[in-house]
Amino acid sequence: MLKSMTGFGRGTYGEEDFSVVVEIKTVNHRYTETAVRLPHFLNPLEDKIRKTILASVARGRIDVFVTASYTSGDALQVMVDKPLAKAYHEALLEVGKAIGVEDPVFNDQAEILSLARYPEVIRTQEGLFDCDAYWPKVKTAVDQAVANLVNMRETEGMNIEGDFYKRLDIIEKDVEAVEARAPQVVREYEEKLLVRLKDRLRELQPETGVAIDPERVLQEAAIFADRISITEEIVRLKSHIRQFREQGCNFIDLQDIEEYVKHNKPLPEKPVLIAFDDGYKDNYTYAFPILKEEHAKASFFVVSHSIGAENRMTVSDLKEMVAAGFKIGSHTVNHEPLTSISDKQLDYEFKTSRDELQKLLGIKVYCIAYPCGFANDEVMKEAKKYYDFAFIASIDPHHPQTLFNINRYGVFKWNTRVASIFRQTAFK
Repeated sequence: MLKSMTGFGRGTYGEEDFSVVVEIKTVNHRYTETAVRLPHFLNPLEDKIRKTILASVARGRIDVFVTASYTSGDALQVMVDKPLAKAYHEALLEVGKAIGVEDPVFNDQAEILSLARYPEVIRTQEGLFDCDAYWPKVKTAVDQAVANLVNMRETEGMNIEGDFYKRLDIIEKDVEAVEARAPQVVREYEEKLLVRLKDRLRELQPETGVAIDPERVLQEAAIFADRISITEEIVRLKSHIRQFREQGCNFIDLQDIEEYVKHNKPLPEKPVLIAFDDGYKDNYTYAFPILKEEHAKASFFVVSHSIGAENRMTVSDLKEMVAAGFKIGSHTVNHEPLTSISDKQLDYEFKTSRDELQKLLGIKVYCIAYPCGFANDEVMKEAKKYYDFAFIASIDPHHPQTLFNINRYGVFKWNTRVASIFRQTAFK
């Protein structure tokens, strides 16, 4: 898998008296360079943090920022410098004598508060901190940050890989044009070279008296012309493109997943599902033409009561997309947050959306994407009554997927750095 060297990952761990936040940022670099910044009391863990990260990140400039809070009673020790306090007290007496006040009487509380404010009389220092005991907790945050970082680097890499494919298409077209033109270029070069040779030999003949052999001239011109042939380069370039494509992904759609779920039909290697939510008009205006041009399968989850509304796709738009082979799934009737509505309303959102889409478009609707990407056990249980599988809109590597909480990467306007995110879907 192609991975970008640019990425960011964040991980946290927290409990009553200890919390830690780990942030990892990576950028392009020829080699691997790691800089770890962490609180003083965690310094003994630097090497472990570094090794944990490098086990998953092999290249790039890696900046690690660790912030932690330790509020246990033994986290800090308050120290009183008694000799210094006594010296300050004696100095105050000397000040009194200097201004003619012999044996001054101080208010005890006032003097104590005054001395406590003097520099270095009271100071704090870090208490004992057992780094080995807290390493598993710190490692939890590090592992989480690394997982998020790797996910971003992988998705950025897939985005770059997608751009490679687009450029390969352009290169292939240019190669075809060059290949068609190549024989003519050789002939034109040979003709121009022959004319130049003949002209030059005519100029030299009076001086040298050597007779010109036309056959010899033609032979030399052909030899030189053959040196500009690019056939070998064309063959090599085609081979590179073919090898690159052989490593590529295979686009799938909702029907492919349905056949896998219902009939155990295998998915292709490196399957990629592209899906669009909500049914906005730009799905038809922009995404639809690009997907057709790239010969990429895709699926669209539509809010049934929004069809034909302002800035939403119409029935005609959806029918055209269906006719072109694209698949449609449910996104409920009204796009309500399903975890906060009644059981009756939940049943309505699931059943009515499915029935309306099937009636309007003349298709079978067998899956749903939960609005806002959230679902609890009750929502998933209800979804099973009307659908064969369902999607959420997040990635949780620690939570097992089922057919009714299939993870997805979300692409939104605030994460434009990852303009296109692909992820292979695994089922349990």
